[in-house]
Amino acid sequence: MPAIHDETRSRWEQYPPERFIQQVIHGTLHEKVNTAYTVIHVYTQILHQLPATAVMEIQTPGEFEATHLRELFVEMRDSIAAVHETSEDETPTLPADYTPGD
Repeated sequence: MPAIHDETRSRWEQYPPERFIQQVIHGTLHEKVNTAYTVIHVYTQILHQLPATAVMEIQTPGEFEATHLRELFVEMRDSIAAVHETSEDETPTLPADYTPGD
């Protein structure tokens, strides 16, 4: 991961601000946010359709209490949806307030 970080920094630091915004913010980063948004929405939907996941819990590092797996994915979905909305992408995916009943 550090090698990727260094390579990315050296590549993008050479761009003037206007080009950086166009190429990175509206290009590369936008695509990565869109991919993460779609993946998290799909996995959240899958988890809510599997009955066994209703009671599954996960122990997160640094936390004293376990978190329900479904709650974790709903939180991730809400977070990435907020990021996605700021990028003003128009790719059709599930809305942030989607529930299995919908």
